[in-house]
Amino acid sequence: MDRVYASRIAAGGAALAAGVAVSYALYFDYRRRHDAVFRKQLAQKNQVVQKKAQQGQADTLAVLKRAVALIRAESYDLGEREQYFMEQVGLGEMAITQGPEYYVAAALAFFRALKSYPAPQDLLGIYRGTQPPAVFALVMELIRLDLMPSPTDPRDVTSGAILTEIDPAAASNGLADPPEQVL
Repeated sequence: MDRVYASRIAAGGAALAAGVAVSYALYFDYRRRHDAVFRKQLAQKNQVVQKKAQQGQADTLAVLKRAVALIRAESYDLGEREQYFMEQVGLGEMAITQGPEYYVAAALAFFRALKSYPAPQDLLGIYRGTQPPAVFALVMELIRLDLMPSPTDPRDVTSGAILTEIDPAAASNGLADPPEQVL
């Protein structure tokens, strides 16, 4: 008899909790629809959250750009390439196990490993299947940033100085400076 009584109390408590949750949801919805001040407060809170999210994304992008610049400047001995690769993959795996707040560090380690790997396309296929989607997206963003030429990058063939070194006639034709965009 004691067991039946305990199960009835648990069922009653669960029903009461569900009723309170539904009542609060109805009250919240009523206030949202009929109280202008409450709507305004909700909108302000939403704007603050969106601004913080955009600032966080901008900060992350700035960190990734700086990291790509530093990784471009890194050099390693080709004889130690395999050891460097394994070390970076290990660091990335360890960062992933520490949680989502370490995903940027993990992506940077995987990107370094990718830069040292002889067949990067194959490694990207492995990353796609084994890494969390957020980490893979960060690695892809790092690749995109790495492919974008920087103003001082000698790979940037649209730079006026590099273009005049390659073709002096381009400077006299006005092609040394990149064309302006027409809006």
